[in-house]
Amino acid sequence: MPLTVNLQRRAAAELETNALVTAQGIAGAIDPNRIDRTDEMTEIARDAAARSNVRVLVVDSAGIVSGDSDGIAVGEMYAERGRPEILRALDGQPESIIRMSQDLGRDIMATAVPVVDEDEQRVVGAVRITQDVQQVSDNVRRTTLGLLAIGAAGLVAGLILAFGLAGSLSRPLTRLAGAARRLGSGDL
Repeated sequence: MPLTVNLQRRAAAELETNALVTAQGIAGAIDPNRIDRTDEMTEIARDAAARSNVRVLVVDSAGIVSGDSDGIAVGEMYAERGRPEILRALDGQPESIIRMSQDLGRDIMATAVPVVDEDEQRVVGAVRITQDVQQVSDNVRRTTLGLLAIGAAGLVAGLILAFGLAGSLSRPLTRLAGAARRLGSGDL
């Protein structure tokens, strides 16, 4: 059990680290003075999504989508309670969480990082990437089942070995007990 729990935590941490690095790389490629240019931001988002197999959104400081790799959310408000990672990024803190997507109906990892104007030292927007965590969950589940199968096989082998060993060790004692009974009944 500790091994499977550790495996799950490690897989989630590795996925989170990779997502943060990817999002920060995208945010670093954005010119803070051009974050309101939807065509440019959508192109950056599409290029990044094609390289990383994730969905990429770029939002301005108000939380309005200025670039979407899928091209469907441009102009929508994304800085809301249902997307806490964007709110944290607009506050200047990178955030990565695994949560249920209401739109997709499955768990996703949503990672958002701020886009900072280094000259003015202010957050001008955020980059959010989302990815399906089903494949990682499936891999962890398969590994967990494999570990359980190995543990069960080891337990069965140990029980068979223990019964065999107990039988071979108890035979001489059984013969000795039989001889003692015979001696006790007067068979010398």
